[in-house]
Amino acid sequence: MERVANSHPDLEVKKFWREKARTFRGGNMEERESVLDEIGRGILVLLSTPFVLVGGALRGVGSLLGGVASVLTGIGGLAGKLRPSKRKPSGI
Repeated sequence: MERVANSHPDLEVKKFWREKARTFRGGNMEERESVLDEIGRGILVLLSTPFVLVGGALRGVGSLLGGVASVLTGIGGLAGKLRPSKRKPSGI
């Protein structure tokens, strides 16, 4: 956390991370776990975001293909009704 504070150009961000580092160093186990929970949540969000985006894209493509299939099924059914029957006349 000190490295983040030292490497960031924004003074407010430096101050924020230095305070986090101070809290972590001087805190009891509960305060340390609180800081680590926040960092862990951030890492979890960073790691899970690509999977969520890919899942959403696949769901969208699947829905699109399902819609196209429904349209083509409807067109096929309509074409079948409009086509003249190929039955031979019976009983003549």
